[in-house]
Amino acid sequence: MSDDRFDRELGQRLRAYESRIPDAEAPLPAAAGDRRPPWAWLIGVGALGIVAAGMLVLVLVNSPRSDVGESSPSPIPTASPAATTSAAPSAPSSPPASSSPSASTQPEPTAASADLTWTETGSFGTDAGAGVVNDLVAHAGGLIAVGTEYEHRLPVLGPAPPRDGRVWGSADGRSWTDRTPDGTFDDVQLRHVYEASDGTLVAIGTRMAESDGQETFTHLAWESTDGVTWRDAAIDLPDGSQVNAIERGAQGYLAWLVPMGATHGSEIWFSPDGRAWERVRSLVGGAVAIGAGGEGFVVSGSQGPDFETVEPFTIASSDGREWFEASNPPPGASGVLPIGGDWIVIAHEIGDGSLPDHASVWHSTNGLDWSAHGELPLESVEVEGARCTEVPAGAGAAGGWLVAATSLAYPCSEGGFVVHGSQRISTDGAAWTALPLDASTPGEQGSGSNVRAAATFDGRLILVGEANLKATFWIGEAP
Repeated sequence: MSDDRFDRELGQRLRAYESRIPDAEAPLPAAAGDRRPPWAWLIGVGALGIVAAGMLVLVLVNSPRSDVGESSPSPIPTASPAATTSAAPSAPSSPPASSSPSASTQPEPTAASADLTWTETGSFGTDAGAGVVNDLVAHAGGLIAVGTEYEHRLPVLGPAPPRDGRVWGSADGRSWTDRTPDGTFDDVQLRHVYEASDGTLVAIGTRMAESDGQETFTHLAWESTDGVTWRDAAIDLPDGSQVNAIERGAQGYLAWLVPMGATHGSEIWFSPDGRAWERVRSLVGGAVAIGAGGEGFVVSGSQGPDFETVEPFTIASSDGREWFEASNPPPGASGVLPIGGDWIVIAHEIGDGSLPDHASVWHSTNGLDWSAHGELPLESVEVEGARCTEVPAGAGAAGGWLVAATSLAYPCSEGGFVVHGSQRISTDGAAWTALPLDASTPGEQGSGSNVRAAATFDGRLILVGEANLKATFWIGEAP
């Protein structure tokens, strides 16, 4: 789901767009070499099960294969007859014929229900400082969540206040304890946690430093077998980039990295085991959402040299290395969610300086052929003669549930001043139900609730994030 930097920049980007002022263009980052990988989402978003890397996988579709953003300056390069792959070898394959977008079947009904009884099960932080849970994973010993607590509230502008990473644990999702070891995560933003293929828990954090007015990022990683004792671990994702999302699926792990200092340009990294990573795509620029499911991976978003000329794109892969391009990508994707063997994309288009009252929902059976599927409602509030509309701020999938978060746009949110909007749940991506979480108060920094990650445990849905500047946990159970 959304990270801290996204939250802090959301209002500024929307205000710039509404004023028709494009972001400053920066050169593309230098190629980082073709070895590395990642994990998810939350936003994304939540994390899902994996299978051994040698398992036979399905190739998605008989569609022209292209190298999106790798060697062409155009947002979506012309398809080439040869498949494009990373430096790592992959077995040749003949993908089955794709169905036409109009013939795309709808997802089968699931046993999950959006009608759950909700309970807030934990809240951490101080009156002076903000706190947030960024990610969550279920493992053999229960549930582990990671996040960050700050000494005081986040500023509207300027550097983040002193902070420390936090680890919380639960045996059943109904009660949580702070398990942060002393001195281990000092001055660290803990952003991601996942279970590697060998069962080891891996946490990834960022330590920031400022030099000559520029922020520099150092990636740090820790591993644990029990979620209590953590030791340093090697990670070969490149320094100087922020890991915005890691998603885990049956075929491995996918990550989206944004080099800091470059307003345009990002990278997709793949890992078969959550340990060794390789760069598989360099993207031109724009917003990106990634997803990992039972049959592969989908990356969707917009690309272009600035926010005035971006074009939608979607690529899909069954193995994380060989990618295919969709001919009718959803416009303005802000979330990619697996649902069974199918895919859901939440798309949000901003046009003519106005914000729509809904986000469109798209469905695909293979990640490449897309059809309209429904709408995610976006509410609005009146403040001092202006109207603030919700915008998607992250999405995640767990079990049979899909969760979407929103924040209020400018003028309610701007820069580091963020007011959270509705948080919604769905079992099919077409119909969405508002979650009964703490509501926001326009004008109050950090007010409301924000779901950042989700996981299932013993048939229950566990959500984590923040509520009124406190790191917060919720549990949803069948009534």
